[in-house]
Amino acid sequence: MTFQQLLYLVEISKHGSINQAARSLFISQSSISSAIKDLEEELGICFFERHNRGVDFTEEGKEFLNYAQLLLEQKQHVENMYKKKSAAPPAHFSVST
Repeated sequence: MTFQQLLYLVEISKHGSINQAARSLFISQSSISSAIKDLEEELGICFFERHNRGVDFTEEGKEFLNYAQLLLEQKQHVENMYKKKSAAPPAHFSVST
């Protein structure tokens, strides 16, 4: 399981469509589908039912989605907390004439 797969899953939930999620992430639909299929196989669950109008999350998928969102939020929190500490001071440039 990767953070990228979790991001894909959350993005699909926002748009209700794999195709729309792929567009918003600027990746191909086949890439996102493949990543989600790999995650489904790894965990042994089916996240959603696919149909012509988009996708509907299964009960297992909804439950996992909550965990995925929490993990991504925690990842963002940790990154923000430590990036601030290690960030270089802003550079100031001046030009003399």
